[in-house]
Amino acid sequence: MLSGYDLTSDHSPITATLSTSVIVRKPTPRLHNSKTNWDTYRQIIQDKAKLSIKLKEHVDIELETNNILSLLQQVDKEANPNSDPQRTTNNVAYEIKRLVAEKRTARSIWQRTHTPDSRRIYNRTSNKLKSKLQEMRHES
Repeated sequence: MLSGYDLTSDHSPITATLSTSVIVRKPTPRLHNSKTNWDTYRQIIQDKAKLSIKLKEHVDIELETNNILSLLQQVDKEANPNSDPQRTTNNVAYEIKRLVAEKRTARSIWQRTHTPDSRRIYNRTSNKLKSKLQEMRHES
């Protein structure tokens, strides 16, 4: 990949990471999910939150902000069911990705030109993709 640091270029530089294995990313941490017990969540916060603290100095604000964040993290552990969400990586075959890209290109051309030839090409690539997906579903 060539580096394009020329300031007169109309294009933005792109950084790409290539890997021979699947890169598994951890999901972003959340303070609730669809199975959160909101009554427990509310009760723990009401019991443990200190609402009568005076915030006069920057240090007080920083300290209480950290306390609230740690309280929310603690409540998250207690009110949410213990589940480790592992997102399954859906590895799509290269041929499927290629057919999707082909279909998108054909659709783009057809939408710009509206010629019968471009419509025929779009339909052909769309049908190829559908049949390949159907074939893949039957195999698995």
